[in-house]
Formats: sequence, C-alpha cells, structure tokens
Amino acid sequence: MKKGVNAWIYPRSFSVDSILEASARLGFDGVELNVDEEAFSPERLSKRDRGEIANTAASLGLELPSLCSGLFWKYNLGSADETLRENGIELGKECCRLASDLGAKVVLVVPAVATPTVPYEEMWALARASVQEIGSAAEDAGVTVGVENVWNRFLYSPLEFRQFLRDVNRESVKAYFDVGN
Repeated sequence: MKKGVNAWIYPRSFSVDSILEASARLGFDGVELNVDEEAFSPERLSKRDRGEIANTAASLGLELPSLCSGLFWKYNLGSADETLRENGIELGKECCRLASDLGAKVVLVVPAVATPTVPYEEMWALARASVQEIGSAAEDAGVTVGVENVWNRFLYSPLEFRQFLRDVNRESVKAYFDVGN
C-alpha cells in the first residue's frame, strides 16, 4: 500500500518544493498538488517549471499521482452563468495538460456545486456537457478525469453517480473516491 497526501495539509506559505520535501521527510509516497490562481497556476508554470517540479518529486522518491483544485467551487461546471462555466472548463483543460507535464495520471474535478438558483436537471445537463469537454482534453493529454462529489450537494447516491458517468460517456472520465471525505 502506498501513502499519499494532499498538499492542503501544509501551511499556505509552503512552496511546492517545501511541500515535496516535507512529504518525503514524513514518509509519504506521493503528493496530490493543488492548482490555484497564484503560485501553482497552469498559466504561470512554464514547461521548464513543470519539468523541474516533476524532477524534484522524482529525486525525493515521490509520485505525483493526481492534481486537484478548489477553483471548481468558484468556476462551477454546473452553473447557469456561461462565463463561470467556461472558466471552469478551461481550468479543467489546463489541469489536464499540467497533469500530463508532471506525470500525474488523474485530475480531480468537482462536476457541479448545487445551488438553489439552478434546477437540478439543468445543472446535471450543464455539468455533463462541461465534464465531457474536459474529458476530451484529458484524452488528448493522456490523463483521467476523476469526478468527485465532495460537499457539493450533487451526485449523492452511487446509482446517481453511476448514471452521471454513463451520461458523460467518456473513457477518460471515472469516479474519484476519496476515503478522507
């Protein structure tokens, strides 16, 4: 069994290098890094930066199995606001490319955050279309989208989750099961 950690356990002031060094020192096998709009943003990380991060992780004996982002709460893939949704889709696509560059295999995606202003059926359709588009980018990047239902009031039951994945109908889109949630 391998033990991994999400980078959110560390103080916000930690750099990616500090996160990797601390994780290796603590005996973890892998680290799930978190995409944000600041230091660890796909837009701000050059190919060289991405290679350096991957090399640092490898030199410490760490895997980078997956990426996640809290930004899917801000850029809701099930939002009726087209601009928010498009920003979320672009975020998902950029995360797929970043994951590929880092050698990560999975990008965690929160498919929608339910709100009282969007009927559930409409949110389902918007989220499905959004995840299908991100799934296409995942196929191009050679990674998998891991759909997670975490505190977002969407996809509550296993049967509903299965139906959503069937509706998305992309080989690159799977369920992401986080035992910590």
